[in-house]
Amino acid sequence: MEIQPGRIDTLVSRVTNAGMRSRTEVLRASSSGIPGMKAGSIQLMNGDDSTMAITYVDTARHAYAEMKPGAMLSQLGGVKMITDSSADSSSVDSLGPGPVVAGYNTLHFRTRTTSRTTMVMMGDSMTRSDVTIRDIYVAPALKNEAAGKTDRDSTFMRDLEVGMPGLAHTAARLRDQMRRVDQAGYPVMTDTDVISTTEMGKSERHTKTEVLSYAKRNIPASAFVVPAGYRKVGFMDLLMPN
Repeated sequence: MEIQPGRIDTLVSRVTNAGMRSRTEVLRASSSGIPGMKAGSIQLMNGDDSTMAITYVDTARHAYAEMKPGAMLSQLGGVKMITDSSADSSSVDSLGPGPVVAGYNTLHFRTRTTSRTTMVMMGDSMTRSDVTIRDIYVAPALKNEAAGKTDRDSTFMRDLEVGMPGLAHTAARLRDQMRRVDQAGYPVMTDTDVISTTEMGKSERHTKTEVLSYAKRNIPASAFVVPAGYRKVGFMDLLMPN
């Protein structure tokens, strides 16, 4: 992934999914530029039909922080995000067979989304327009596993709408995109390009995710809870270095 222009960072993680629950363990990270995703950290997602809770766990410091998507902006304090539904557009194209990934045959989809968001902070504002193009390769053999992903993603977007006025229109389009792709199989490789435009000009970011191996196992419920003895801290405190 390209966090900063011209700089490529690599993240290797182990992801465990079970219905509305997900656990991501970061095994290696070439950069700590992604909040809460440094090597040794764990991200837990636990949800139901209406809400999603995200927990960031720092195993080195035995600490964790909890956050709900709908409360993210309120926790930033004084920051307001407004989406412009008139700038929304989305499309999904089926491009036929893709490469073999992690031993699975794939189908290739390409999605395109446009959006415009205004951030207001301390009386000042910044408007950013984004064009996001994703090449998604799904494994039809893993179609059953895609159902849980669809439910988790949909709940996340519904919860996020609470904190972002005008997001309902955008979220509905994104949910439709995800649903159409997930119906074909589980995504095992994704190439994402985001082109952002502000008054300062254009910037581009590229991210690639790829499944290296896949296995079905019995997972204990304890895998999705914070270990005993860990102390709860604020999210910003968790991001601070030792």
